[in-house]
Amino acid sequence: RHAGDDLLKGVDPSGVGDDVALALLDVARRDTAPRTKALQFLLVEAFRSSGLAVNSRPEREGAYSVLKSAEIPSVLIELGFLSSERDRARLRQKAWQGEAAQAVSEALMRWQDEDRLRGRALGQ
Repeated sequence: RHAGDDLLKGVDPSGVGDDVALALLDVARRDTAPRTKALQFLLVEAFRSSGLAVNSRPEREGAYSVLKSAEIPSVLIELGFLSSERDRARLRQKAWQGEAAQAVSEALMRWQDEDRLRGRALGQ
């Protein structure tokens, strides 16, 4: 079931049927999806331009509920695998942690600026 007014800004789908609530969510996600794609692109670009290793297929989708928000763009940043000795060693390096944090920060700031401009262009 849906979680009431937590799902959509200003709309409480708790008084409608599941089909209507799902349709409302789909409409909201249509706005959020391109914003998420833009954030994904900028994160990958920031990691690459910083010389940080990036997976060969960095932009993937998952069925995680936290990635399905209708309100805000949502991304999962996977920095490595604890099962990999090489990844674990890299994750422990303070210099690498700083570079990764800087790449994420730069991507988020750039995305925020671009998203604000897109919103203005669309009259939002």
